[in-house]
Amino acid sequence: MDPISFTVSLIAVVGLAGEVVKTCKTFIDGITDYPREFRLIYIEVNSVKAILDGLTLLREDDYEDAIILRSIRGSEVQSIKAKLDRAEQDRMHAWLVQVNPSSNHNAAKSLYEEGTCDWIFRSQEWNLWVNKQSEKRSLWIHGIPGAGKTILASHIMDELIKTKCSGNVVLVYYYCYHSHNRDETFPFLRWLVSQLCRNTDTVSSLTYEIYRSGQDPDVPKLLTALHAQLDGLDTVYVAVDALDESQKPRETFLGVLHTLATDPRFQMIQLLTTSREYADIERVMAPISFSVPTSHEEVEKDIRVFVDRSMSQSDDFKRWPDDLKLEVVDALAKGAKGMFRWAVCQLDILRRLNCATYEDVRQTIKTLPKDWDETYMRILSLIHPDDLELVRFTIHWIIYTEDLFESYDWILDVSKVLSYYVLHRYGSSVQANQISIPCNFERLKESCGCLVSFVGDQQDEENHICKLSHYTIKEFLQSSRFKPTGQLICLDLATMKTYLPNVILQMTIDRDGCDAQGRKDLYGFFDFATKVLLAEEFLDHKLVFSAFLIDIPPNVRFSFINRRLQAMWDLYEIESHMDMEDEVRAKVVQKLHDMGAVSMDEETKLDLQPDYEKDVGPKAEPTLESGGESHEP
Repeated sequence: MDPISFTVSLIAVVGLAGEVVKTCKTFIDGITDYPREFRLIYIEVNSVKAILDGLTLLREDDYEDAIILRSIRGSEVQSIKAKLDRAEQDRMHAWLVQVNPSSNHNAAKSLYEEGTCDWIFRSQEWNLWVNKQSEKRSLWIHGIPGAGKTILASHIMDELIKTKCSGNVVLVYYYCYHSHNRDETFPFLRWLVSQLCRNTDTVSSLTYEIYRSGQDPDVPKLLTALHAQLDGLDTVYVAVDALDESQKPRETFLGVLHTLATDPRFQMIQLLTTSREYADIERVMAPISFSVPTSHEEVEKDIRVFVDRSMSQSDDFKRWPDDLKLEVVDALAKGAKGMFRWAVCQLDILRRLNCATYEDVRQTIKTLPKDWDETYMRILSLIHPDDLELVRFTIHWIIYTEDLFESYDWILDVSKVLSYYVLHRYGSSVQANQISIPCNFERLKESCGCLVSFVGDQQDEENHICKLSHYTIKEFLQSSRFKPTGQLICLDLATMKTYLPNVILQMTIDRDGCDAQGRKDLYGFFDFATKVLLAEEFLDHKLVFSAFLIDIPPNVRFSFINRRLQAMWDLYEIESHMDMEDEVRAKVVQKLHDMGAVSMDEETKLDLQPDYEKDVGPKAEPTLESGGESHEP
């Protein structure tokens, strides 16, 4: 039961008890020989009324009062839980979650260097915040791009889990990410509510009602549900990384964070946030938070540790003499000015230089790039010509799919990148195996260097998730400051749509010949291809038509065909929405012929038909009654 309903119910019971007391008193005063039981009833009800009167004075914003109220309401939460089986709870959790930030957390953790970031735990601001020795419940860590705020945040989260989180103390983290291309308010709140449900293994009636409604909740409803889910908890650490990566305008998101840090309803929440030093964020967070800048003198020591350890562990620097390594460590630690990311990029530049002499190295560290633009241009210019197309394809594919799937958690792994690249570059995996330069994870990792991050189990390289190492890379490539010349012109993002849509379509067609499990996956991938059909103009129309002709298993519902037909209608301006597939096919063939994309002779038409039609003739149309499980995305 939510706090308002509980208070209203309590007041109603107090009023009813008052009426009973008044009736008993009137009866006792009016009758001399009244039964003894009436006096006992009068005394008991009067005592209960006194207790209930006291409960109405309890305040949600008082810590000890809130504990009492939560214990009273606890039985209601348990009763809701009892109504839900595990499958129903899992469905509710899945419905709540729009973004799962676990992969971002794992990626940040994998980049942590032992012995760094501990300076935060020695700061006064940290001790006041973590030990709740102040009315301020918010800790705001801020700094310039590339200062290592995300890695620092992940380290803090791990420390809280190890030292603070047990029993009624939990932590929930959330990572804003630039590729989401959206306001993070709703994904954040829904994730927070879902994680509290899981951590406490309870479901409040408010949360359940929101789920049962089947409607997307607004901010007030989510905040009320969050408040209800806090029942039974003493402290909830809420960590939110990279506020600046939430899409502008950020007023709603910042307003929610302000509410969590100041509203008495959420007094058990201790809020940790990180961001760039943007005016809109500072305006909201600075007055309510302990403010910790990352331009800390201790950060230079951390960078020194990181560079020294990286050079010691890398084969690229193994043969360098110790005195030269020391010079590099000193130059990078001082030149970084608090930017971990800058130091990482300079190591990549030194690795790619393949300097002939130690003097070349010394000369290079005297002329290191001063900003991100110069750093990224230098790295790109040092990519070996044999690897440039692979780097180009990987960066373009990451950015292209992020933008195409901006409302989804699109996860791109190494196996996808390599298979799509092979198809694009060589036409088939058979031809790729016949070249002298291998196309594998090691080459991908070496050629991309500090531009792309690969996160995953070392024993399972092909399933490593790949993403841009830092969003300043995408910012730079999208900006007017990026003016590529020579071989780097191919990296221009404007060239993505000239070849990637056709790679997607070709992959869709090639997957038509895979096994049963693969065929199921095809129809999730086709939704991707449908987006391409409607969005791009540099299409190979023969590929479009071949994708249109892909055989659909009878256990796929008819709505899949409708979606595919809709794409063709929109692409080729075929207006009749009542046509069946074979009639639309005829119209598309005519359109392609009019465009000069195909010949109308029988041989061409046969070549455009899928193999199953050549062998066994036209298939029957799937229907809703075909049975089997739907594999729609």
